[in-house]
Amino acid sequence: FHSRELLESLKDRPGGLPLVRLGIEAGLCRSAACAVASKLASSGARLRIKEDGPENLLGELDSHALDLVLCASAPAREGKAARAAEVGRLPVSFYAAPALLGRVSWPGCLARFPLLLPPASDPLRGDLDRFLSRCGASPGSILEIADEELLRRMVLGGAGIGPVDALCARRSEERGKLRRLGGATGATRVLWLVAEKGRWLDPAAQSLLEKFHLGPGGASERTLRKAFREIPPRELWPSGKQIVQSLISPRSR
Repeated sequence: FHSRELLESLKDRPGGLPLVRLGIEAGLCRSAACAVASKLASSGARLRIKEDGPENLLGELDSHALDLVLCASAPAREGKAARAAEVGRLPVSFYAAPALLGRVSWPGCLARFPLLLPPASDPLRGDLDRFLSRCGASPGSILEIADEELLRRMVLGGAGIGPVDALCARRSEERGKLRRLGGATGATRVLWLVAEKGRWLDPAAQSLLEKFHLGPGGASERTLRKAFREIPPRELWPSGKQIVQSLISPRSR
């Protein structure tokens, strides 16, 4: 990342500090996306968020239109240099609204109520299908929904039974709005933060990439705050001039 590019990125920004531009894969559960975005914002960084498909977001990462991308699969990109940090492994279980189930038990409820599943292209689907087979489940109807957040909202609204990760389900389960069914499925939603390799990042974005992690059971606010303790206070961050000087070799000066 050359000094001229850095100067351009700092231009017209308050205090000469970079804006952090975060891309979030469309359809990701809002709890995970909000945890990343809100904690990045709480560090003092100016934050701009864009939601789109993963390929479009990674393309914008290449063109320097984005600094970080949160996505549900590690990028396999031929000829592209990227840093991918795993920020969460969230176990996925089947849930339903208690009002929908009544006294119907698992797995018999699958013959009575719609089963909501991600499509076959989703990495979760294979583990979920194997779990259902082990349970001897006989679904009466199956609806495939690619949007993870839409699927969660449909389950919460009583439209059927479906898989939800532990972070997204935790608060609704605590409030009695969701009931966990069938035990552990063996399926895990893996979340990644991706940045361009070798590119200078705002200190808050760099710390997020290196230190942030969502616990397997869903992180509490205390856990999320702990992940950001090592972000230096904004007043101690280097100025734009200091950053540029550190990147210019003695010969180029």
